[in-house]
Amino acid sequence: AVGSVLVDPRNNRRVMAGVGDKRESSIEQATVFRSTNGGTSFQVVQFGPQSASNKSILQLAYDAKRRRVYAATAEGGLWRGNNFGAPGQWSQIAAPAGMSDRVESVAVANDGTLYAAFGRANADGSQLFASRDQGASWLPLGEPVADTFKPENTPIGDSFAFRNLVVDPRSTRNRHSVLT
Repeated sequence: AVGSVLVDPRNNRRVMAGVGDKRESSIEQATVFRSTNGGTSFQVVQFGPQSASNKSILQLAYDAKRRRVYAATAEGGLWRGNNFGAPGQWSQIAAPAGMSDRVESVAVANDGTLYAAFGRANADGSQLFASRDQGASWLPLGEPVADTFKPENTPIGDSFAFRNLVVDPRSTRNRHSVLT
């Protein structure tokens, strides 16, 4: 199954599809299909170590200024692929302290600010973080959110994990709108 699709906004001939079906997967190595000819053909690109952990790609994001792809994986952490995720160009980004290798979602603002929702270590749910240095350091945004459904009178922000992040392209350096 395809977990996420990405098209380079500056060159629509560059397309990427991340392998994974969100939660039900036996994928043991993160894998993307990368095309530089508009999808006429695709190259299989695998990255990260092989293990029994679920490496499904939950979301892909693109930093057009730096030509970097980010991949959020179900149990394999957050990855950065240079040169639109070319083979051999992938490296793992360290999770913030107290967070697990489950990364629910990732998005990049037009100024390069990176947003990611990391799963909490030894707990349900996820927490949203921002980084202005491509993941070298993380700033927590708000409180962790539980991954279980709660009664109807609970505010929506407290009911679910952060998934499918989108940054409004009209965001400015001083103010970003992030949807989840």
